[in-house]
Amino acid sequence: MKIASNICFLTKYCQKTDSLLYFFKFMQMNYPLIFTDQFKKESTKWLIAIKRRENVIVVFFPKTDRLLRIQQLLENPEEMKQVLGDISQYIFLDFEFGLQDLEDRRDLHNHIAGRLNNSHLLQRQLTFEQWFVYLKDNQKQLILVVPMIEKLWSAEGNPAHNAISSLVNDYNSLISILSFSEQDVMQPSVLPYLPDSMRLYQNIFYYPLYSPTDSLNFIRYLQNKWNMKVTEDIENRILQDCGGHFWL
Repeated sequence: MKIASNICFLTKYCQKTDSLLYFFKFMQMNYPLIFTDQFKKESTKWLIAIKRRENVIVVFFPKTDRLLRIQQLLENPEEMKQVLGDISQYIFLDFEFGLQDLEDRRDLHNHIAGRLNNSHLLQRQLTFEQWFVYLKDNQKQLILVVPMIEKLWSAEGNPAHNAISSLVNDYNSLISILSFSEQDVMQPSVLPYLPDSMRLYQNIFYYPLYSPTDSLNFIRYLQNKWNMKVTEDIENRILQDCGGHFWL
């Protein structure tokens, strides 16, 4: 499968480990991955921040294509290479988790070590501390990809939220968090749940709705896929009514 082979290229995964299952279910969706001008422009911003060894949160409009864009980012190593350079120095790791799995810092450390050990990046099992010695000695950067960080923005999510915030403060030269949300991190209802340190959210990017050009290309892609043709008037009505949202 294309995405599996490309994540394997980035993280040297050699088998279908649990850490990849989250992305495998996306591959079963029969949705097109349209490579828009907007996606390339926006994802370049994220990668530039990652290259600076900083943390990124990308805020999408609700019920749009956040999960597909994560997939698209991870399945295009050549596009990453244009921004990051030598991508062998970067380990992108899916970091989906249950809140009950991360009740304190030790749980978080064990969870990361377990994911890295299951990736078979190395032929031996390491502790969390040993993994970070490995990263430092080999000048590698670990990027934890968090698809739904908004689940941390609650009383229940506070322990995990604080643990992850402490992680990026303690290991900021070796680890970056690339997180995604469909809720604005600066929304007033979210602010009470944010950690004291905002390093975790030091780069906030808002993913805009698609331009008329990108939207029209998507409409015409679907016409070709479904072997149908609509008039220019209907195309314009769709553009007007959907306002850059692919799935309306």
